[in-house]
Amino acid sequence: ELLSVIRGFDDAHGEVMMFGHNPGFTDLASLLTGAHVDNLPTCAIFCVDFDIGSWQEVGEAKGTLVFLDYPKMHL
Repeated sequence: ELLSVIRGFDDAHGEVMMFGHNPGFTDLASLLTGAHVDNLPTCAIFCVDFDIGSWQEVGEAKGTLVFLDYPKMHL
């Protein structure tokens, strides 16, 4: 479902931000980047970069994980 939402974004927007809950966003991070993301803990954020011309091109392992961060990472 989340991938369908992304593919529906207006191409006039070069950057978008999504908010949600697990397990969907952990699965989405793994799907988009092809990297194994074990779990996005509470308040985690991640950024994915795509070399695409349209949001409709977003798919499995098409993105590069730019960063993953969460509060307990800094304790």
